[in-house]
Amino acid sequence: MLFAVLLQVLQLRRADAEDRVGFKFQYYGEEHDRVTNWGPSFFFEKDLSSRLQLKIEGVYDVISGASPTGLPAPSQIRLAPGASASSFSVVSGPSSRSTPGTTATAASRPARVISTDTTLPTMWFYDARLAMDGELRFRTGDYLFTGQLAFSTEQDYNSIGTTLKVAKEFNQKNTVVSTGVAYIHDDVDILSPSSSEEKETVQVLLGVTQVLDPKTVLNVNFVAGFASGYLSDPYKSALVNNSVLPDTRPDSKDLQILYTSLTRAVDSLNASVEASYRLYHDSNGVNAHTASLAWYQKIGRDFVLRPGIRYHQQDAADFYAVQFNGNPEYYSADYRLSNSASLSYGMKVIWTPNEKWSADVGYERYNMWGRDGLTSSQAYPTANIVSVGVNFRF
Repeated sequence: MLFAVLLQVLQLRRADAEDRVGFKFQYYGEEHDRVTNWGPSFFFEKDLSSRLQLKIEGVYDVISGASPTGLPAPSQIRLAPGASASSFSVVSGPSSRSTPGTTATAASRPARVISTDTTLPTMWFYDARLAMDGELRFRTGDYLFTGQLAFSTEQDYNSIGTTLKVAKEFNQKNTVVSTGVAYIHDDVDILSPSSSEEKETVQVLLGVTQVLDPKTVLNVNFVAGFASGYLSDPYKSALVNNSVLPDTRPDSKDLQILYTSLTRAVDSLNASVEASYRLYHDSNGVNAHTASLAWYQKIGRDFVLRPGIRYHQQDAADFYAVQFNGNPEYYSADYRLSNSASLSYGMKVIWTPNEKWSADVGYERYNMWGRDGLTSSQAYPTANIVSVGVNFRF
């Protein structure tokens, strides 16, 4: 996905850039032989003139492992009244796609119906992603104009997008009002590189950053977006009337996001605290709440400790279920659309030995669980996240 150009949770960037370059390596690993994701990233930021700044970012990462297909465990399959095991069928579709080096998905082979097996079906996959984006910022008077172009490419997913933003300072630079628009075009390979679908996304932003006092800064952003085209997941399946069908979701979606953060210096403890809250709603029926808290504690001259915690909770999409009967128009058993919650917490250590160099290392623990009493607990991941980074000012 082309995260770099999405305007959700967008905060106003510094008006005055620094000449900097940075590198980071991050590892995300789910337990029980699930998904791993790892790879390096970099950024480069340079003042081209007193008014013009350039920033370039890039990431290369590899993702692999086993992920739930969307089908329930064989022992949990409930046949419709009057049906027998022989009535179970597999309907081919996007989710039957397999690639060299991967196993076939559950939709490409018959699933067991009468069984005591409680193991959730999973699919193994492998992919690599390269993403780049470039940004130009131009300042004139109290205005800051920003343009961004980004692309991302994977084995079966290509994305390109652009963002335009403008910000204006008021009240002796204590108030900044910003607005922007982003457009993203995605191409998704379904069965093969010669068979693809498209997706279009448009998002608009209105944001305010306010200095409340010399120690406190408030940031509020509102994002409204619209996506259309292929919004299903080609690697997920659903059990519908005893048949395995490809994940099928509405071909359009509206979304609204309200994000606010408050940063406060705590001089008496030589520290600062940042709290944020994000409210999300979309036309698929998903309502989500995300709250986070981070503490920045100065230790001696060179070190900062940053403990943090984040909690997320969401309702299920209107078309989510473990198993479907009847004649539903849309259906998905993707656990990411279920009534669920997650908690992540961790620590980052930041070392700044001088004005030019800084380095950081962080660890985060991630846990996700269901709240509907129906989705198998095996669907939800627990993961460890490790990151190491270095920055240089020149």
